[in-house]
This record gives sequence, C-alpha cells and structure tokens, in this order.
Amino acid sequence: MGICLFLWTAMLLTFVAKQAQPALADGLQPWASNTDPTDVARKHEEEINAGRYNYIVTQGGTMDGQNCQSPVGVYEAWYQTWESNRAVRMDNVGETDVINPWLSNGCNNFRTIEEIVTAAVEPGMSDKEKAIALWYQETRHRYHFGTDDNEVIDPVKVFNVYGYNTCGNDSICLAGLWHKAGLKVTPARLMGHCVSQVFYDSRWHLMDGDMHSIYLLRDNETIASEYDLARDHDLIKRSHVHGILFPDNRSTNEWEAALYIYEGEVKGDRNFQGDHNMNMLLRPNESITWRWGHLNQVKYHGKNPIKYPDTISNGLWDYRPDFTRDIWRNGADAIENIKTTSDGIMAETGKTGVIVWIIRSPYVFVGGRLEVEGNGAEFAVSWDGKTWQKAGENLDGLFPPDGEARYQYYLRCQLSDDGWIRRLSIINDLQMTPLLMPEMVVGENNFVYTDQSTAGRKVRITHEWIERSDSVPPEPPSASVFPVDGGETNGTDITFQWSPPVDSADDEIADYHFELSDRPDIRWPLSTNFAKIISNTFDRGKAQYTLPYDGLLTPDRKYYGEYELRTQRACGGCGVRCGALRPVDLLRP
Repeated sequence: MGICLFLWTAMLLTFVAKQAQPALADGLQPWASNTDPTDVARKHEEEINAGRYNYIVTQGGTMDGQNCQSPVGVYEAWYQTWESNRAVRMDNVGETDVINPWLSNGCNNFRTIEEIVTAAVEPGMSDKEKAIALWYQETRHRYHFGTDDNEVIDPVKVFNVYGYNTCGNDSICLAGLWHKAGLKVTPARLMGHCVSQVFYDSRWHLMDGDMHSIYLLRDNETIASEYDLARDHDLIKRSHVHGILFPDNRSTNEWEAALYIYEGEVKGDRNFQGDHNMNMLLRPNESITWRWGHLNQVKYHGKNPIKYPDTISNGLWDYRPDFTRDIWRNGADAIENIKTTSDGIMAETGKTGVIVWIIRSPYVFVGGRLEVEGNGAEFAVSWDGKTWQKAGENLDGLFPPDGEARYQYYLRCQLSDDGWIRRLSIINDLQMTPLLMPEMVVGENNFVYTDQSTAGRKVRITHEWIERSDSVPPEPPSASVFPVDGGETNGTDITFQWSPPVDSADDEIADYHFELSDRPDIRWPLSTNFAKIISNTFDRGKAQYTLPYDGLLTPDRKYYGEYELRTQRACGGCGVRCGALRPVDLLRP
C-alpha cells in the first residue's frame, strides 16, 4: 500500500549529533556474530583525483566469501558459511560534484542493460553462444522469490538491487536481454509457469532462466523448443530440474514435464521496458557504502516477507553538507532566507528559513534516519516536491516494505528565526544484492575507479575486511580415475570417478562440484545433468558422479570436465570451496 501524503503543522525538533562512527559494518548480520580467534581486521584507503584510477588491495588469510559460498540455486538461493568483506565506502571529499562514479572489481559492471549484455556476450560469438551465455549468466545472479513485480522486470534492478524474482518477471528480463543482443524472442505457453524461447539456427530453443533449466534433444547438443518438449516429455524427465542445489528427484521431473502441453503456432513477442541504471551523483560530503550483511531487523523492499535475509545487504547512502562554508548551497535544490555563519546555518532575522534537498540513489531506499545538532528545525519529506509529510529522526516509516519503491525523495528543513543547525547527516539504508558488489578474494584484487566528471574530483575509497585462516582449501583431485584424462569409454552408462585429495590434519572433504561441457573453456555446462553438487545426487559422500540415465552423451564427441571441492572443518565449522580446478578431457568413441 502506498504512503498517504498530507500537510502537517510545524513541529520544532531538537537533535544532538551522535559521536564518531564505528567501523562501517559493525553489527551487521550474519557475519558480526561469526568470529574466530584467527580473525584479523584490515582496512585500506585510496585517495583518487583522476577520472580513471587503478589500484590493488591484497587480502591475506585463506578464506573469503567466494570460497565459502555455494553456487546459486532456484528455491534455495545459496548457502554461505562466512564472508571476509565487510564494507567499501566511496566518499566525495572534494568541492565539486562527482558524476557517475563506480568501483569495479572486474565482475560487477552491470550498471546498464548494455553492460549486462556485454558481460556475457563476447565479439565473434554465434547466436547460439549469445543466447546460452545470457541464459547462464541469469542463472548465476538470481534465484526464485516473489517481490514487487513492477520492480523486478528490469534486469539492472534484479542483478544489482534484489538478486531474485519469479518466473514471469525472469522470462521478461531474459527475453529483453536476448533482444538487446539482436536475437528474436517469443513466449512459451505453459501451465502455471512462464518461460521464453529464443530463435537461432533456424529453430526455436526454450531456456528457463527461473528454473535454471535447459533440455537437450536426443542428439545431446540441440536445446529443445517448447514444441519438442510438449511432444516428448521424456526430454524433461531425463534432465535435472530446479537448479544445482535441488536434489535429484524423479517426481519433480515428472511434475515439471506436465507443464508442457502446447503444440500450436509459435507467435508473439516478449520484452522488458526497463530504463533503470546505476548512475549516481555524489555531492561534496556525500557517500555510498556497500556493506556485506544486513541490519538485525533486515530492511528490504517487497510485498512478501523476505525468505532468505542473508542474501540481502543493507548499504548506506550518506549526505553530510558542510554548513561552515557556503559550498553546501550548491547541493541544495532550493534555499530561502538562510545565512551561513562560522558555526553553521541560521534563518535570516525575522524570517523562516527553508532548505530543500533531493536525495537520490540507484539502490532502493529501505529506511533511514536524520542526525542533527541544532534547535528549532522542522523536517518534512515529499515524493513530488509539492505535498509534504513531516519527518522525525527516524525515517524508516517513510519506506515500508510493501510501499512504493523509492529511489528519490525531497527533504525539506524549515528554521524559525531563532532556529539553527550546526551539523546534519541524512543517512539512508539501501537494499543491495551481495552478488554484484565490489568484493575482494584472497590474494591480489585489482580495482578500477571511474567517473564522468570533467575535473576537480577528490574521492576517498575505504575497504574494510576480515582475514581468517581457520580452514585451508584442499589441493585439486590428483587424477581422473575414470575416464582417464583424454581417455575413452564404452557405452554411455558412465560413472565419473576421481582421486580424492589428501586431507589436511584438521579438514575433511565435505563435497564436490562436478561440471562437464562440450567446450574447452567449460564456460557453461553441457546441460543441467552436468552441473552437480555431489551431495545432491545418489553418489553423496563419494568421489564420483554416476549419470542418472543412459544416452546423455553422444559418440564421437569430446567433452571436458572440472572438479571443485569443498572442505569441512572436522569440528563442523566453516566450509571452504577450493578455487583450484582440474580440467579433464573425456573422449567418447
């Protein structure tokens, strides 16, 4: 339900400024309560005065967020046992506006539709490769959860702000990305489910971004169309459905197959109308803070109570105008009857002073507060700059989860003729998905700062993280046992086997992640049958993966495999996924 706006009579408020701020991410869950004796807090600052600036931050220890995180699933989101990143703050500490600043770690450039497509599509790709690359990228950056439907039909918001949507929204998002890549798109017509199809190689192909599923024809190469699946349900029944974190379950495959019934004419189009981007402007003394973790009472936007709060990060948008100098005036939208003194601002004698600021963020506002040192100030908020609603110190009530999504608002301050303000902090809580924030991993981390300012910028970037060495990633498997590297098999009833690595004294192998592809770069798996967490198969606890059905591989083809490991502390503590992978060529005669 939207917020009812109406005019209030004047209300004078006296605030007292809070003391010096603690660490940028103090108290955020679930990581604030996840500690270890080996933890070492680290901090790194960079002062930047160029429109493009490269720097390196080295993270020590043996553990980070990536090697403690599972792949993204469908209904399960993802599992994560620990996170090393705590916060990255980007401050405008200069005297001019900074236009469209961004901090990239090389993996988080999803600010526009064009960047999202560019992140997946490389020059020289075929239409088939473009289509699959965009589908696969979708499956690694969102999971299935219902929220505000109007918000999550825009891929920029899905990837950066939320990290989730449902089938109807996702089929629109993926269709729009295919369109942007120059591909033809049409909707499928299922019972109780929404999926899009993409056209290449003279035929339609169905790719389900929501359920993370594709289904191959019996050549084990061509991705099936809706018509193919309606005519042959076994193409679905022999495939893994509902994502990599969902256990193998034949009854679920049967249920999914029953959704495909339409054999009629392929017609219609599907596209998004998203125009959101992650552009921002930082005024002097304005900042954005990416924070890993959420407040104790998680703040979010959406009509449904959040199912997986640990997949949400609550960042900050912070504006602290400097009232000791007239430079603060450049950041206001309107000023009336206000004078600047050496001790702050005051209303002109005998008049009521008025200041209006516009607060904007590319991330959705989910709460906030005002911190004021002064007396006689009346604050109000408006969504259109015309109708105002009073505001106290706590702004949370203005941004209810089921209200309208807000990326901008007007804040008005009125000062009576004896009112004054020495300091003001306008602080807003943001919703962010941690999958696309400027994170670090163990080792050297290369960051690139960019903006579109003409000159005069002065930016400070502050990284805060924790280094932990409680668990050591294992070595990769020493060898492929069957088939051997470059070897051959007879028949298609195959059990892939590999040599377990040698355990360390304190760690044991908890799980394996197996992938097989028909591409040497193993950029994406051959199908959902070949992207498996072994604990979700009937081979759980073993260094092997048995194909669930005969005929899933084709004679006279070369395939490529990877093994990835997760270790578990013997005491049941943190898990670590090993980043070292070993490719294995699998030749089927």
